[in-house]
Amino acid sequence: MGRVVVTFRVMPMGPDVEMPPIREALHESFAGDLRDLVEKPVAFGLVGLEAIVLLDDAEGRLEGAEEMIRGLEGVGSVETLSVDLI
Repeated sequence: MGRVVVTFRVMPMGPDVEMPPIREALHESFAGDLRDLVEKPVAFGLVGLEAIVLLDDAEGRLEGAEEMIRGLEGVGSVETLSVDLI
């Protein structure tokens, strides 16, 4: 089984949501598989996160990661930007 590197865009529920708790939750959830986490301005004061994560290339693993991120407090939406086999 291979591994994939996935880039997720994580958006908060609104511009008033604090980003540090979301950042901490992502670090805890992905542990050593989180490779990068960058805040990106979107529009009108709204800031999103781009998370680069290593995952096993197994059926359902990507969808499971998306669902886990969606379940974090303060997260409004998750979008998979890219998936690359490594």
